Amino acid sequence: RARNPGTFDFGLYARSRGYCGQVYGEDVRILDNTSEIPYLEGIRILKKRCGEILEQVCDPRDLGVFQAVVLGDQSQMDPQLRDMYQRHGISHLLAVSGQHLTILGGSLYLLLRRMGVRQFGSGLICGLAVISYGILTGSSGSAMRAVVMILCLWLGAFLGRTYDSLSAMGLAAVVLLWQRPYMLFQSGFQLSFGAVWAIAGPGAWLCQRLGGSKGWQKTLIISLSVQLVLTPMVVWHYFRHPFYGLLLNLLVMPMAAGLIYSGAGAVLLGAFGVWPGRMAAGTGHFILLIYEGFCGVFERLPGWSLLLGRPGPGQLAAYGLCMGLLAAALFWSGRLAAGKEKRNIGETGRFWR
Repeated sequence: RARNPGTFDFGLYARSRGYCGQVYGEDVRILDNTSEIPYLEGIRILKKRCGEILEQVCDPRDLGVFQAVVLGDQSQMDPQLRDMYQRHGISHLLAVSGQHLTILGGSLYLLLRRMGVRQFGSGLICGLAVISYGILTGSSGSAMRAVVMILCLWLGAFLGRTYDSLSAMGLAAVVLLWQRPYMLFQSGFQLSFGAVWAIAGPGAWLCQRLGGSKGWQKTLIISLSVQLVLTPMVVWHYFRHPFYGLLLNLLVMPMAAGLIYSGAGAVLLGAFGVWPGRMAAGTGHFILLIYEGFCGVFERLPGWSLLLGRPGPGQLAAYGLCMGLLAAALFWSGRLAAGKEKRNIGETGRFWR
């Protein structure tokens, strides 16, 4: 376990991955290889092949980012580059999330439907593809959360039922924590579920309460909601708070889909030749240059990264109390405004009668 405050807690991390011990040996001998599962072995071989293709077609500096975005593997990413994303509050761009699965599953679903495959068959094939991709990317908390939620979406559409994001998120949490309870204490799990809850819960409520009907208004309100919900989690795990994180996320998020498409295209086209793969990876290369440029600009601004340290229980409670009072004030102000509007309508009706 962590012996000093702020150091990496390997014991807690290992438990969150489902490991309860560690064994060291001088050598390894394979006595029996008949116990391997062909399905999982096929996924392992596919992931290895995709990694080899990315190594051939990607710029060496971009390779770690593409492997993180497409394959969920951050082991070869430049530590300085990873720290830059974390300091600016945009490290979520490196995690496999619902956007990846929506692009993969949605594109495959539309393709199958246009080929004449029925809804049940298309949903079944896409469901297996989404589950396989979640396993391929390492079965992280954010990836498997997105897998469960998108399966609920498709199953609800097939059964003719209404999809509810919060219910699907709750089911995903139960499924993941039932298998690995210690995952609850990991930053990836907390940030992933916290962001979804902020979008589907407080974000949707604030859009309704504040009257955000236009696209840019909804984007701004939901981004603000996500920022407010995730701030204590970010400070707890990384001890820093990106002061301009909200503005930077508004600038970089529209290009996130392009980065995913570029990485996926690099793998698909790179399987047929190096030059087609490099052309596909070129789009992502320019997007990453823009990201680094934005980060360089924000680093010149005063107070761009506030080193706050890990907050105590009292500070977290005070932050939660302030957010609760703010929500209560918005709720009662809306109730009072609605009551005043009803009274005005009633008085106008009496006047005309």
